Amino acid sequence: MVIIIVVFIILIHYMLNSRIYYLIFLIFLACLVSCRYAVVPKKIKNKFGNYNSNCDKNDTNSIHFNKCYYTYGVKFYRPSKNEKLKMYRNGKLVDTIINNSFYESKFDIIFFQNGLCYLTKDMNFVLDHLGSNSSINSFGSTWGQFKILKDTIKVKYIDRGSINAGISSGELWFQLKNLKNLDLIHIINLMNPNFYNPTVNKNLDSIKFSETKYTLLDSKIVINSNNNWLINKKWFWASKKEYKKWKKNAHK
Repeated sequence: MVIIIVVFIILIHYMLNSRIYYLIFLIFLACLVSCRYAVVPKKIKNKFGNYNSNCDKNDTNSIHFNKCYYTYGVKFYRPSKNEKLKMYRNGKLVDTIINNSFYESKFDIIFFQNGLCYLTKDMNFVLDHLGSNSSINSFGSTWGQFKILKDTIKVKYIDRGSINAGISSGELWFQLKNLKNLDLIHIINLMNPNFYNPTVNKNLDSIKFSETKYTLLDSKIVINSNNNWLINKKWFWASKKEYKKWKKNAHK
C-alpha cells in the first residue's frame, strides 16, 4: 500500500510539470469530488436523531410493511394558470388551450416495520434491477423514518445527492384510511419551510394532492431495510450505545 502511494505521488509530481497533464489532473479531481455525496447539514441532522429499536414494534394492522409500495403525487400550480396557449401544426393554428400552469411530482414509498421508509420516483426501475447480489440502496439515496400517530403517518426523509446536486429533505403526512389507502394531507420542505407556502412563495399559487395508489410487491422480493446509508449514521440514533449494539449485530 505504501509503495502504491509513493508511486502515485511521483507520477503526480511529473504530471504537474506539464500544463496539459496538470489540466487533466484538475478535471479528474473535479469529477472525483463531484461524485461524492453531499454532507447533511446540521440543521437537518437536528430534525432527526431520535431513532431507536422500539420502532420494530410498529402496528402491522395500520399499513403494510415491506409488502407493497404506495404512490403519491403533488401538483404545484403557478400563478399564471389562466394563460392561453396556441397549438400549431405545420404552421397552422389547430387549437387553443388553457394552460393550467402546473407541474406534478410523483413518488413511490415503502414502509418497513423498523420505522424506516424508502422513497423513489420509479419503484419499477428499482425492482427490475434489484438482483440477488445488489441492495435497494444502490438505486437511490432517499431514506427516512416515520411515526404512526393514531390515524396519521408522519414521514421525515433526506435525499442525499452528490456534492453538485446537494441535499433535499422534507416531511410528509399521510392520513390512514385502511391498509391499502393513505391520503397525503401535508408536505413540508425542511430545507426551506416556506417553499410550499403560497402566501410566501410568489411563484406558487396552490398545491393539490393526487390520490395515493397501492401496489403489491412480488412475494419473492426481499428488501433489507438495514442496508442503507441513513440508519448507519450515528447522528440518526437517539442513543449512541444502542447504535453501536445495532451495528455490531447488523454487520456480523
